Amino acid sequence: MTAKIPRKSIRINVLVQIIAMFILLVAVNYYSFNHYIRADYSRSQKFVLSEQTKRVIRELKKPVHIVVFFSPTSVSPDRVVFNDLHNLLKELSFSGRKLIEVEYVDPTRDLTRARALQGQYKFSASENVVIVDYEGRSKFIPSGDLGDINLDGIQQGDDPRLLSFNGELVLTNAMLSLLSPEKKKVYFLQGHGEPPIDGPTPVGLFREYLQKQNTETLPLSLGSSDSVPSDCAMLVIAAPQVDLTEREAAILDRYWSSEQGRVLVLLDPAARTVQLYRFLARRGVLPMDNRVLCTVRLGFATGILREVTVDFMDKNPVTKRLVGLEMLLSGETQSLLADVEQAKADKIQLWPLLVAKEKFWGESEYVTDEKKGVRYDEGKDVGYPVYVAVAAARGGVDDDRVDVESSKLIVVGSSQFALDVALTQQPQALDFLMSSSNWLLDRRQFTGAVPKKIDQFSINLSDTQLSSISLYILIVIPGVAALFGIIAWIRRRS
Repeated sequence: MTAKIPRKSIRINVLVQIIAMFILLVAVNYYSFNHYIRADYSRSQKFVLSEQTKRVIRELKKPVHIVVFFSPTSVSPDRVVFNDLHNLLKELSFSGRKLIEVEYVDPTRDLTRARALQGQYKFSASENVVIVDYEGRSKFIPSGDLGDINLDGIQQGDDPRLLSFNGELVLTNAMLSLLSPEKKKVYFLQGHGEPPIDGPTPVGLFREYLQKQNTETLPLSLGSSDSVPSDCAMLVIAAPQVDLTEREAAILDRYWSSEQGRVLVLLDPAARTVQLYRFLARRGVLPMDNRVLCTVRLGFATGILREVTVDFMDKNPVTKRLVGLEMLLSGETQSLLADVEQAKADKIQLWPLLVAKEKFWGESEYVTDEKKGVRYDEGKDVGYPVYVAVAAARGGVDDDRVDVESSKLIVVGSSQFALDVALTQQPQALDFLMSSSNWLLDRRQFTGAVPKKIDQFSINLSDTQLSSISLYILIVIPGVAALFGIIAWIRRRS
């Protein structure tokens, strides 16, 4: 005979179980609210913050106050960016925690706060703006700069359409400019057939991103100067078609030897620039008289592939955060030899940045006649590893946490990849250019990536596809559920 459990004990057991369940529920909710992972599984990855944005936030010493002076009920076309801006600021606030403060002000509803902001920042309330304030310094971002808006259908009564959202790019660059309020000047060498930087230019995208990262871009002609300007933070030599004069080469020598010389060289392999080659060779970087290429089978024939696929090297301060990506160098490319002995003699450190895929080699007897063909000759051609970009620094420290005033140089054996036509096709090339520029400008913490420009996409469905979707949603799926319900009902009845 089973002993009867007293009612009091039962009540106590039930009470303990309820308390234990309550404690467990509170503990699980507390842990889940404080320890969770956010993920964006959408195709566009619209609100996944780039590495540069996260590093800019980590550089903040005090909170950034972001004021969204915006009326969601506005009839202006830029209202279409508000929802995306709101979601982006959620991600920034989550990533920055207490370092990102966001305030929304609707000027049509909160007149008192709107007038206070206008008095504080001295701006007109005629347009929607985003104000980024850091340590008393402020940056104004018109809402129209946050996205590319299509206005073609407005005259027919259609709503404006957002083509792409640039919010992260614009906000990150605004914070970067407030972190480093003094603009650094980047000079582009001119007078040797280089692309111009004023007006329409094939290097416009590279110039635009430099300017957005708080730099000023200027042309420089050494023919009328005795020296590189003292305020030059970086000198870009992009695809010169004719050689430097001995006088210009001497000026370039003095600039790099000043321990503040920062030079980015993008070579055109087809140009004969002996003086420039000698300048690079004295820094331990030897441009080779060859063309990087490989052969590919095309049915019954063999073709020559001159567009070089390269990998990013990991043991250097410029590209180690880009390891795992690939980049295509269009046009002709020449290989570079790192002269370690010359570098050691001048106390220069060398780092290979880009290496061609293993199937490529540096062909010394390159030809333009595809019918003649090429083949790799051991001891004559340059075999793997074939370096096509090298960095050099005198007196530098190989540590991301330390920036030492020293002369720096980056040489790339190709230049067409830096043109707008190529940069729009592969964002990793722009990442490489900006990473190189930030390293030369002593912004190592920002090397590796630029804020991404997110492009939206649409799915165009035919009438047949829409009919099929409607059929499945309205008939097939509910019908299957009903069928299973009927089967379960019949089995229970039987």
